Amino acid sequence: MTTPRRALLAHIEFLHESGNLYVEGLGEPELEAIATSGASNRISSRPDRRATPKTKTPRTATTKAETPEPAAPISKAPMPAVNLTFDERAERLAKAARAVDECTKCELCKTRNKTVFGDGGAGARLCFVGEAPGAEEDRTGVPFVGRGGQLLTKMIEAIGFERAEVYICNTIKCRPPQNRDPTPSEKEACRPYLEEQLRTLGAQIIVAVGAHAAGYLTGVQSSLGAMRGKWHEFEGIPVMVTYHPAFLLRSPGFKGKAWEDMQMLAARYNELNPTDRREIWHKASK
Repeated sequence: MTTPRRALLAHIEFLHESGNLYVEGLGEPELEAIATSGASNRISSRPDRRATPKTKTPRTATTKAETPEPAAPISKAPMPAVNLTFDERAERLAKAARAVDECTKCELCKTRNKTVFGDGGAGARLCFVGEAPGAEEDRTGVPFVGRGGQLLTKMIEAIGFERAEVYICNTIKCRPPQNRDPTPSEKEACRPYLEEQLRTLGAQIIVAVGAHAAGYLTGVQSSLGAMRGKWHEFEGIPVMVTYHPAFLLRSPGFKGKAWEDMQMLAARYNELNPTDRREIWHKASK
């Protein structure tokens, strides 16, 4: 389980990077001092932004430019696989992963090093779906392990989860050469694998990370800015759209909006799981 110090470090670091928190002279020694001593006199909210409250009150997310639409109806059992046991889910995911390893449906099978099926437990309630593996993922066979993956992990920890508690995958399972965009035929070849993956997992909420995953899962062809801040759906499962970590690394000014998305995600999770409320400041005590 996440220690109080690790949870607090992840929280402070992501809020600082997203522009929602100011920490004077922020660095590893300073973060460690804050986490161990509880010093708060060096932490303050930036003007015109709200810091995350320390009280256990439900959070709602709004943006200045967009007003989120009312939450879509929540389905507690969105897919047929919802009645599977944990072991049955794990077995089906393992079988699908083996099928991906042997797949030769598109040209990517000739250039890949390793297939990248997914990362996380079969009982995960949150599922993050990105676009395609990159070089580091192709080398390790694990999604989101490069710099973008490290940022995604911070974002996940900032809302009270460990990375191992969520499920992470991509729309396609092999790296396109030079990290180019997947072609329509490559996406179509991988679609059955992703659909089997999502149906087997039966997560409560799916997070589409980046425009490609957003359009792929929702069928909505629009800008990511127009899609975020509201709920979409994939076969009865609520889908939230947010920025890809690789984009946030290139454009850090958007981290504040990404933090709003994560608050929106946390609020919806708390709504679905009133006995498992993931509060940023209180995760370690659960």
